[in-house]
Amino acid sequence: MVNKCTFIGNVTAKPIIATTKDGGVKYARFSIACNERGYKKADGTEVPERVEFIPLTVWGDKRVELCEKYIDKGQQLYVEGKFQTVQYEKDGEQRRYTDIRVSEIEMIGRRREQAPEPIPPAGMTPSTAAAAA
Repeated sequence: MVNKCTFIGNVTAKPIIATTKDGGVKYARFSIACNERGYKKADGTEVPERVEFIPLTVWGDKRVELCEKYIDKGQQLYVEGKFQTVQYEKDGEQRRYTDIRVSEIEMIGRRREQAPEPIPPAGMTPSTAAAAA
């Protein structure tokens, strides 16, 4: 059997870094947003664009440190992992949630601080646009 998921999406918020209560193992939790383009069905019905929010968990001290240091909101990522369902008890009630346990993660988009200068309005050079601001 195969349990493998692959996503490309944008980070929705800076990862939350935590440790497990029992073993003190570090992990990072965050989500990415994956856009699905809209399309038109054969009968002419339009299906609008939609966004899926994918919850991710990263385990391991080194990998978590890299997430903490380099991953930020808006960063585009390539992620591989496996689908998992976690079951736990809270207030005497059984609960569960699903997420992706990350095995591979790669930054494929630019980080914000590496983004190019904004393009000035028509008829202005970068220096005159900066002076006008």
